[in-house]
Amino acid sequence: MSAADRCSFQIQHDWLEATAHKEEKFWVNIKVKDMPTLYAYVYCHALQEDKSFPTSDERLQACLVEPDVLKVTYVPENFSCICYSSQKQFHPSKQLYSNVLDVTDGGLGLSTDRDGVLYVWETTGGMVRRRFEGHCLELTCARFFPSGLVILSGGLDMSCKIWSVELGECVRSFVGHRGSITGVGFVEVGKQVLSGSKDGTCRLWDVGQNVCIQEICKDDSPVTTMEAVYYSHLGRENDPMNGKIFAVGHSNGKFDCYDLQSTSKIAEMRLPYSVGVCEFLDDRKVLVSCEDQIRLFDLGKTDTPLWQCGYTGEVNSLKKWGTGFFAALSNGQVHYVGEHVGSLPDIQLLGPDHEPVYSVRVVDNIVFTSARDGIIRIYEFVHGPYLQLLVACYMPVMNSVTFVQGERKSKGSYYLVALMLAYKLGNHSTVHWKILHPVVIILESSFVNSNVSALSILTGVVVNNA
Repeated sequence: MSAADRCSFQIQHDWLEATAHKEEKFWVNIKVKDMPTLYAYVYCHALQEDKSFPTSDERLQACLVEPDVLKVTYVPENFSCICYSSQKQFHPSKQLYSNVLDVTDGGLGLSTDRDGVLYVWETTGGMVRRRFEGHCLELTCARFFPSGLVILSGGLDMSCKIWSVELGECVRSFVGHRGSITGVGFVEVGKQVLSGSKDGTCRLWDVGQNVCIQEICKDDSPVTTMEAVYYSHLGRENDPMNGKIFAVGHSNGKFDCYDLQSTSKIAEMRLPYSVGVCEFLDDRKVLVSCEDQIRLFDLGKTDTPLWQCGYTGEVNSLKKWGTGFFAALSNGQVHYVGEHVGSLPDIQLLGPDHEPVYSVRVVDNIVFTSARDGIIRIYEFVHGPYLQLLVACYMPVMNSVTFVQGERKSKGSYYLVALMLAYKLGNHSTVHWKILHPVVIILESSFVNSNVSALSILTGVVVNNA
């Protein structure tokens, strides 16, 4: 059973503002499986030396992990939630609503408004660099080409368009679908593009010739989502379709994966309701949402999911990060689910006040979200996917840990690095349970030079790295 299935947290979205005014309070709701919801308050007027807050109910504990990171715990079950607030936010359009989002590692992002206008902005501060008009109805999807300087979009007007960020104009239009566009993707660097539609088909287009090459799949049920991923070891060399997996979800619950080179079906799954969104974790594992449920499938064995978890809102977006993923929900929550489902506290990105979060994107260690309020929110995880979450989980016990390196003793930073090493070497579950007690960590001098020969945690965990 996943963390979300056992216990779910709702925290006031502007809790950080409340802590800035020490006479205020903020609310926390905790729903435990088969039990009444706990409604409680956290009081900001008396922050303790250990960074904990007084609460209105002894079953709730709350403390600051970092100035903008909150940890709340449901004491009877010892279950916790780590809450992050956005470091930056901006509003590219004067209108509310932004259902489309994408970002590049070159510092550009895109979003839309209800009038079908596409905005390109700087990720550092939200300054709008381009404003594209051409779709006559609302956009449903848009993505940057791998180059980061060209955009592929699709909308309710049943067309797909290619935009040049450098030229500031539309350079291609693809017409042929008989229903609104629900997804777009690329083959290789973008010489060919893919589109999915509510007409039940997915089409492959040649960008240079501006024509449809093939209808890959045909179904009576509308396409609700599509995703294409590239794995070079799966196909033939010098083939533009080399290693491309193409996944399609339908409103009748069908979810199929195709080899794009042969257009043959390589896997099929059947869900009880309409397929929402999907995201590949690697060449074998794919996440699929179905209303408020997320399922993880192995393409080699699709009859039963590897695991599934449920949430209190419909899943609108999934995005891989590290060995886990982010899930954006219709109730305004964004959760991070780690590799070991249920072994870490619930991780939430806070911001919208019950406004649906439509999309989540990640560039390096920076997370971007878009919501119905039209605001782009930015969350920066300076330590990366592994260490950042361990920082949040174990910072409260930092003061009980001593580091020994030769004759030097210290507390703090080395502890987190040691945790990260133990986690990446496959001993995270053991560390998770034993690190709650005071420990002594012995680090060899070579550790500082990133050439670790041994790490001993004196609770019985010994990690050897040749």
